[in-house]
Amino acid sequence: MTSSPSQRDSSQTSRQASLEIASDSGSSDNEASDNNAAIYASDLPSKKSAGRPSSTQKKRGVVPEADSTASDIVLSPYDPEMPYEERAEMALKLAAEVFAQTGSWVVFYREIMGCDGVVWKLFPEAAQRRHFEASPEFAELLEIMTSIRSQDRSKTSLHEPERMITVRLPRTMHATCVAEASELGLSINNYCLTKLLQPINKRFTPIESGPRRGRRPGPQIQVEKTKDGEISMQRIRVPAKSSKDSSAPKTKRPRTQK
Repeated sequence: MTSSPSQRDSSQTSRQASLEIASDSGSSDNEASDNNAAIYASDLPSKKSAGRPSSTQKKRGVVPEADSTASDIVLSPYDPEMPYEERAEMALKLAAEVFAQTGSWVVFYREIMGCDGVVWKLFPEAAQRRHFEASPEFAELLEIMTSIRSQDRSKTSLHEPERMITVRLPRTMHATCVAEASELGLSINNYCLTKLLQPINKRFTPIESGPRRGRRPGPQIQVEKTKDGEISMQRIRVPAKSSKDSSAPKTKRPRTQK
């Protein structure tokens, strides 16, 4: 049974309406570009779920906490421009302060090791961070992180929105990851997190040749603000680039006579 054009238009309208969510921001319209801050659907509050407890929470009588990335961690003031030789010790001192205030490894990572955290502020250059990652102080940071992860049973989504990535890897490497995770008594997710927390070494980092393959980092949606003050999200479709220039005139090969 086929649907009429009016029914198809109605379904498309309803699907478009389901993508619109409320926004508390009153900023003006901005053009989407790679230089702008990344905006994800999970960062924006939903009309249906914002501030409402789930059915399980209602049964247990649990009041959900506000889902926000705003931090309640209080750190001692420090100068990111302090002498370089003092920065590693300062990073460790501030890490001890965060450790005393939270039992979440997500919060600890965000405040200390994340791109907006203490380490990136004290060591803004990539070469400086690589040097710090080879220091005894960074090894102590990883020990603190490991201690928190061993005891933290809370869900990541309680502290900030989650992201998901898809990694293509050979079958043998996948089987090795499964075997190593089993030996360590870890899930694949925790196994990968443990690997990602290890410092990277430029000596063992390959150089990519040619254009970068796969999906680009960041959100794959275009976020626009409507006249009603709501947020409309549409998936970005990047056209595939052909290896040959389509604008070049096509020449026919002369037919050879036998």
